[in-house]
Amino acid sequence: MRLPARSRCASKPWATAITISRACCPTITSYHALTEADGWICLAAPTEAVMHTLQLVGVDALIDCRETLRHALGN
Repeated sequence: MRLPARSRCASKPWATAITISRACCPTITSYHALTEADGWICLAAPTEAVMHTLQLVGVDALIDCRETLRHALGN
């Protein structure tokens, strides 16, 4: 019996690592570029899955994550 493609991918930890890397690296790069230019970045309303990934990688300690856009903008 052959598993669906989704299940096969989940059994390959390197595939998950590549996915996380593709998502987090640009976010961290943006953070560094913005802070060097005296700017800021805040993630508004990340989904539960995205927030879990950010926490696993430690990006949530670097970049502020807020529940809503209003909270992210400080209103």
